Amino acid sequence: MSSGGSPQKLVDVRVVEGHKKENSYIVHLKDDVDKARYLRQLKGQLGANSTVEFDYPSGFANAFAGTFEEESLNIIRASSEVESIYEDAIGSIFVGTVQEDAVWNLNRMSQHPKLPFRYTYDDAATGKDVDIYIMDTGVNVDHVDFGGRASWGWVRPGLPQADDHGHGTQVASIAAGTHLGVAKEASIIAVKTHDQHGEAPASVIFDAMGWIWNHVQETKRPSIVNMSFGFCPPEENIDKGVKELTDHGIHICAAAGNSASDAANVSPARCATAITVGASNVDDARLKTSNYGAVLTVFAPGDCIKAATIGSQTAVTYDSGTSFASPLVAGLVAYFISLAGNVSPEEMMGRVTHVALQNVLTDIPDGTPNLLANNGN
Repeated sequence: MSSGGSPQKLVDVRVVEGHKKENSYIVHLKDDVDKARYLRQLKGQLGANSTVEFDYPSGFANAFAGTFEEESLNIIRASSEVESIYEDAIGSIFVGTVQEDAVWNLNRMSQHPKLPFRYTYDDAATGKDVDIYIMDTGVNVDHVDFGGRASWGWVRPGLPQADDHGHGTQVASIAAGTHLGVAKEASIIAVKTHDQHGEAPASVIFDAMGWIWNHVQETKRPSIVNMSFGFCPPEENIDKGVKELTDHGIHICAAAGNSASDAANVSPARCATAITVGASNVDDARLKTSNYGAVLTVFAPGDCIKAATIGSQTAVTYDSGTSFASPLVAGLVAYFISLAGNVSPEEMMGRVTHVALQNVLTDIPDGTPNLLANNGN
């Protein structure tokens, strides 16, 4: 904390243009600042209505977040040890359109010509000993399609340890369901970031990323994180978190978004180190709502996708959108790890694009990669 001498210039607060959590901020300290010492001093100066809610792992980010009234915020802004301050943006899952139709996504991912309806895969490449973290609304871990492979990892403070929306369970089953998913023996770890309305502040997402970062350091297992959510306008803290995870060998699959616009305007889709996934339909065309652009890595089936859901241990539903294309590729990454071993996120992105089918999709805007995810069979 600064003291004495001339008045310290206040650090600018980076303003969120869209939906945000009121009076909530993410604060980054300078790299050489001892965060534990800083927070001890700060807590003694905070007003009654101000509190530090998240103390992020120091190896992940020298940062914290909390709710700060104006006087307390100005104490933080006046500190020479503070690097940057962000308002706390709120992002949401990418909700699709429910449709009743035939299962086809797994079939398309294992075929070169257009569909015969069968799924071909190497039964030795099932994602065993690979962890897939589902950052979402939670997972119905008791669903039969998970076969006991789904467990709880992290739950946002104040929310129930349950999927009270359904989106997270759908995503998890597409990535790693026994019948509905790609990586049929991968471990599913539920990371409940989003509430029953499908919303989450950036401070919460960042804390969950820090938990995953820590957990993977402990387990030392090949790990993939699926992110079927977005912030638009983009959110720098989310981008920083993605880079930190991939820098430590953790693979990220991110949904491109469902607004039929350039994914360069969405976090985490715009992150260069994430595998960003658009959605295609059964006619091998871009799903009309799918985002596009140079930041995309690959497309995957995302129309009328059958998935597990909440309500019972056997419940299923059908849904559409990039939310359900991204976990297909997350499962594919686990499949490739089982098949040929783990590699860096950069090398894995290269593997995904190398095996993908080229120029088979229609309605792909100029500058967008015309690649359809494939498992190589």
